[in-house]
Amino acid sequence: MIPQIATFFIDYQCNFTCEHCSISSSPSIKATMSDELIESIFNQLKKVSSFKVVVFTGGETTLQKEKLVKGLNLARDNGWSTRVVTNAWWATSKEEAEKFVKELVAEGLNEINTSFDDYHAKFVSIDNIVHFVEATFSNNIKPVISTIIDNYSKYTSKYIQNYMAEKLGISSNEISKKILFMENTPSLNGRGANLKNDVNRIPINLTIDDVKTRKGCTEVGRSISFHPDGNVKVCCGHASMDVSDLTVGNLYSESLAVILNRVQSNIVFWLIHTLGPKGILKKLGVTTEHSTICDACQDLLVNYRKAMLNYVLNHKNELLLNEVILTDNKRREIDSYRMLIKQQKDKQQCQNQN
Repeated sequence: MIPQIATFFIDYQCNFTCEHCSISSSPSIKATMSDELIESIFNQLKKVSSFKVVVFTGGETTLQKEKLVKGLNLARDNGWSTRVVTNAWWATSKEEAEKFVKELVAEGLNEINTSFDDYHAKFVSIDNIVHFVEATFSNNIKPVISTIIDNYSKYTSKYIQNYMAEKLGISSNEISKKILFMENTPSLNGRGANLKNDVNRIPINLTIDDVKTRKGCTEVGRSISFHPDGNVKVCCGHASMDVSDLTVGNLYSESLAVILNRVQSNIVFWLIHTLGPKGILKKLGVTTEHSTICDACQDLLVNYRKAMLNYVLNHKNELLLNEVILTDNKRREIDSYRMLIKQQKDKQQCQNQN
């Protein structure tokens, strides 16, 4: 549970009002991070050597372009990799998209992510996404396209991939090599909670059986998010806006170092990180189905919070040993083994070249 990704929510404002939005962003909601707070966070991040990536999101972070550029410059100057998450509203033509991306790359951008699906299609054309992709290709950065699908979806990753191939005149297989597609179901948090009113809409893709193949939410403790009011959250996932336990401090009252130290000593965060919210719910005897791991996390920390805390209190030593310490050691062993294999391959390649 090492903090590696620093996520800046520069503003909650967005020019879209997507009905699945877990942040509940809209044009009328404005909460902007001050320049002083941005600078303070970067000054404190420099003291934590484990951070590697800085992400700028919202809301729609490009609506606060001056602050975004300031953040990109600070991250670049300190040697961190950068990522921008955007809805691509600005990619109205190939020329406009090229100009926009080129400018951000010059300011320090390394990766750019967008989303497109039936929810976003009410506010932006799929052709914006084509222009977005063309601009990333010409600026030599790999794009990521996230897609939320439900039982009514037209715009799946496959649909978008085939559309791109036709528009750009390259094969669908080649598109899959150039673009990272990520697909998930809606998380029922924020404004997305209203989707529960149509129970037939949401596919259940995270059952109790997933505990066997997915050990925990590795974003907890790895991704630390910073918010306009100074709040620091222990992840940047969908449940973080609705669950008070995921807010771990405020930078207007204490330092980042103090906050991160408190995170590291919190056994509940360690259990979510290693065992996962579904794994903890299973230990409580809860077999409720969830659409996403974030839904499971919210269910755990809101509806089953008291039962979970009692269970942790009564099984603390057992959980620390079997679900935290041994699990963490095993991961380190695997990482060491992978590093050894990589070193052997690199050595063999050098010998072959000589």
